[in-house]
Amino acid sequence: MENSCTIPIMSIEEPMPYRGASIAVLTEHVGETYVVAIDRDDDPGIRFPGRRELPGGTLEPGETPLEAALRELREETAISLEPGEVEYAKAFRCVGAYACDVLFGAHVKTERVSNMHKGSEGKALNLVRIEAFVRDLRVIQDHRERLLGYIAARSTHFLPQAAPHFLEMATTTGPLA
Repeated sequence: MENSCTIPIMSIEEPMPYRGASIAVLTEHVGETYVVAIDRDDDPGIRFPGRRELPGGTLEPGETPLEAALRELREETAISLEPGEVEYAKAFRCVGAYACDVLFGAHVKTERVSNMHKGSEGKALNLVRIEAFVRDLRVIQDHRERLLGYIAARSTHFLPQAAPHFLEMATTTGPLA
């Protein structure tokens, strides 16, 4: 369980302490919307081994959450985005934690992701249909819920015909069937 707040993209800085940032990169192809996803290594020594997630990671000293998200995206996928291409930001304060995580979102043309390739972390890099991503039980639950929040926030902008379906999924609790 976590508390969240939508915040202006460029204001993600102190005084609130941040620990991590991730980014949902969406693209469309042949009438379907896809998200960039990473399959984590199976190493039992890491958090969430073998699970699917959005690109992201821990902030480095002196780094803002947006800088961290864009750096992690480059390192993990070879996709380079400019800060102005990011259209969504939401901070999440995890229960029991003082620090926050931030999800950013960007919707890009397919050409921007056509040359992506896996970095040194993770066992696979995928372009996954959104519906498949949110129904995949391997996806880290926080990433699923945060992606659905991003989609709901912009659903009338790019998915008008699918908006009711995704809004229903965004408000569903428990595993998605």
